[in-house]
Amino acid sequence: MSAATGTANSLSLIGPVPVNLFGMGPTSVEYDESPRPRVLLSGFTDDEPVGNLLDGLAPTSRDLTEVGLQILRAASWDAVVARGRPTDGWQGHRFLQFGGAPWPETIDRLKIELLPVWGDEVVLPSECPAEFRDEIKKSVIPVIRNTELPRRAILPPLVGMQVDYFIPLVTDADGNAFAAIYKPKNSAEEVVYLPTGVEPSRAWIALAFERWSESDPEAFPTAAHWTRHPEWMTADERAALEDVATAERNLSQATQRLEHELVHAVAVALREVGFEVEIRDESGGRQKFEDLRVRDEAWTAIGEVKGYGKGASTTDVMKLQRFSKEYQCEMSVFPDAQWYIVNQFRDRDPGTRPEILRGQDADVDAFADDDGLVIDTRTLFRLRKDVAEGSLAAEEARATLRAARGRLVYPEPQANS
Repeated sequence: MSAATGTANSLSLIGPVPVNLFGMGPTSVEYDESPRPRVLLSGFTDDEPVGNLLDGLAPTSRDLTEVGLQILRAASWDAVVARGRPTDGWQGHRFLQFGGAPWPETIDRLKIELLPVWGDEVVLPSECPAEFRDEIKKSVIPVIRNTELPRRAILPPLVGMQVDYFIPLVTDADGNAFAAIYKPKNSAEEVVYLPTGVEPSRAWIALAFERWSESDPEAFPTAAHWTRHPEWMTADERAALEDVATAERNLSQATQRLEHELVHAVAVALREVGFEVEIRDESGGRQKFEDLRVRDEAWTAIGEVKGYGKGASTTDVMKLQRFSKEYQCEMSVFPDAQWYIVNQFRDRDPGTRPEILRGQDADVDAFADDDGLVIDTRTLFRLRKDVAEGSLAAEEARATLRAARGRLVYPEPQANS
């Protein structure tokens, strides 16, 4: 065997060979490709130890503020980590931004902007991904709570016009986002936005890279995936992983059981006032249906039932609108109404709970224009109770529900004189 042949065979075990396996001629070989992820830094001062934050996470980095994309090949970089709004960026980049005006800078029609908000409340919404929640509680919520009013938050942008998707991580009581993940229309691949005051950290960089590795593992080959594989774990690590998996399964099962029980309780209440109620998940099949179909002779409403430790979310309203279109495809007509039935702040005394979707009147009005009705389970309970006690006829109760739009309003019980 010649030395040249031996070299070629060795290369075939560890890297690309510049020969087509089928003998059809040479293929392209790329040299001097930097290891990934390749990260551009923006807005950091010379005395900030940013390199320490990237150590072991991003083997290739460069100061974007110093050089600019005009002298770099934008497509050779994967992400931008920035303090404040980045100085530059490309539509293929993913952004982790700490404070400043949200990226990107766009024309007014597409702008994602901060506005002053005055409420004291800080909400960890249900949409926040599970893997982000601990770090949100540790490093974001304390910063927001220590910020004087008015605070600044992102007005939720229009999905389909300003963004392809928008996931709030922390909000005020009206749904304005202090921190969020979003994909701006015709711009960045994704932005993870954190508010001013949250300091850049290895924890946040690792969380962003792990999220991005799910959609692009070649660009973000994070250590987390292989270190969690049982093949490379010690016995103690495997046992700990199994404990975590068991706890997650138990939590998921408990949550599903509570939601199932709430759907059945709402169905019972509606049946007691004379509606015919179909629990759609009992229809079988893999397709996700709306929770309920509620009928009164030829009249039909579709319903989604949700329980929250915090306040209601307009995200589920959007789900109902999708179910309405599916109903129209099935029945050739739209449903007569869409009902969003919510047990919110379920751990609090019902008498102290705020109005459902408080401060989001514009969203409620828009839902009403689409034959939508938001129903607080407390109101439904009072209505059912009055029917059971004979102070309200079942026909009147059904007529009230059929006619209502926006928020269901039913008179509070009057004290005896």
